[in-house]
Order: sequence, then C-alpha cells, then structure tokens
Amino acid sequence: CLLTMRRRRRDDFSDYITSPSGPVASPPLKHESTTQVELHIRCENLAKKDTLSQSDPQAFLFEEDTASGKWIEIGRTEMIKNNPNPQFISGVQLDYRFESSRKLRFVVIDIDKVGGKMEDQKLIGTIDTTLAQIIAAVGRQWTMPLVPPPG
Repeated sequence: CLLTMRRRRRDDFSDYITSPSGPVASPPLKHESTTQVELHIRCENLAKKDTLSQSDPQAFLFEEDTASGKWIEIGRTEMIKNNPNPQFISGVQLDYRFESSRKLRFVVIDIDKVGGKMEDQKLIGTIDTTLAQIIAAVGRQWTMPLVPPPG
C-alpha cells in the first residue's frame, strides 16, 4: 500500500495575539511544536478474498496505547466495492510531535457485511510502522507491502 501525506505545521501560540499596531501578547518561551499530518491510502493488487467478485477493501488505522499495549482505532477510510487497486478518498489526520514516538498499524480488510464487526470480515493484510518513518519518507510518499494473514 502507498501512503501519501499532507503536512501543516501548527505551533501552539494560542496566546500570541496581534493587532494592527503589533503584538498584544508575547508568544510563550517554551512551546510544543506539532505538525498536523493527513494520511491518504492507496493500495495496488490487493488479494482477492471474494469468490465471485473482487474484494471490497476498507483500511483502518490503529495506534498502540503505550500504557496498555492495546491497539486503538484512530481512523478509517470508506469501503470501495470490487476494487483491487483502491485509492481511498477519506484521509486520516494525526498530530506529529517531534519528540514522541507513535506506533501505528494499518489494517486492510475485505468487507463482506457492511456494518459488521471487523473480526467477521476477511483480513487482506497489515502494516506496522511508526509515524516518524512515514514523516521521514522522501517525496511525501511512503510505500510498504501489506503483510498477508498467516495461512
């Protein structure tokens, strides 16, 4: 799957107010700089999981909760019917903090029952990575093969 991203730097200067005559308040001396990142997912040559048609893929994004070790869903795309090469329209927005590490897991499934539980769908594949690896990608694109389910 291929991830493309858009970045928008956002500095936490909420107390820094300007007027036509200049600054009214000074920016904080110490602030946390973040970049808002919007990830867009595109996959190619997805495995066919349906017998009579192509897969109906949907991608999910999870983040590992460092305290519990559990994966928490933080975003998802729309489902695209009968398409082994989906280019999902829905993006997932994340805040990237330069000094923190965020473990991510992308899961692509074949939707057989709309509105059903994820566990009841067919797994196409997963990718484990960090947000820092995606941010470091050259040309704002990061490509990694999906790891198919065992068996």
